Amino acid sequence: MRCCPLIAVTMILLSKTAEAQLVSYMGDGNKVLILCTHPEGFKGCYGYIAGIADSMAGGNPVGGKRACIQKEVTAGQLVDVTVNYLTQNPAERHVMGSHLVAAALAQAFPCRVPPSLSK
Repeated sequence: MRCCPLIAVTMILLSKTAEAQLVSYMGDGNKVLILCTHPEGFKGCYGYIAGIADSMAGGNPVGGKRACIQKEVTAGQLVDVTVNYLTQNPAERHVMGSHLVAAALAQAFPCRVPPSLSK
């Protein structure tokens, strides 16, 4: 049974490696803006923002924000909305990137309350 500690150590190391790779996409709004405005990071930017948008479109708030994104909205639009928000709000860019993406999407694609429910 000497294999079990070796397997456990290997799994821990692999999980730390995967975690380190995820952290490269996480961070504040400054990092998201850099990711989304440099050609080398653009695919990662699309994936990062699309993941947040997919979560929000499924009815899950992110950073306390909700967005109602129509299915016709393209990934390019989502990136444009996010980059514009980050560019126009430099004082907020120290905030967690996922929360700023959510704020941008919530502002651009607000959920409308039906008149019958707003009373």
